Amino acid sequence: MDERLPKRHREGLRGSRESMQGPCEDCRTGEYDNAFVESFFKTLKCEEVYLKEYETAKEAYENIKWFIEGISNATRMHSALGYISPTEFERRRQFDKVASL
Repeated sequence: MDERLPKRHREGLRGSRESMQGPCEDCRTGEYDNAFVESFFKTLKCEEVYLKEYETAKEAYENIKWFIEGISNATRMHSALGYISPTEFERRRQFDKVASL
């Protein structure tokens, strides 16, 4: 769970009465916007989903999983990670962890 999220979101305490009042103060400030998620889904749709006609839900699942794991995580550079791929970031992180022992 992301510790940067407001406590009531992390603990699932947002009740129906509260949700009718709109987003919490932390969310209204834009500090936790979801631009990166919207960007990812745009890429996923444009480069995978819209280019294929899936016969079954299982086929769609397998193709989307392959796209995320095989293309997006392995090759796409991400600015939040210093312009390296998530796979390379994790490899370096594991290497640094072993080297520090």
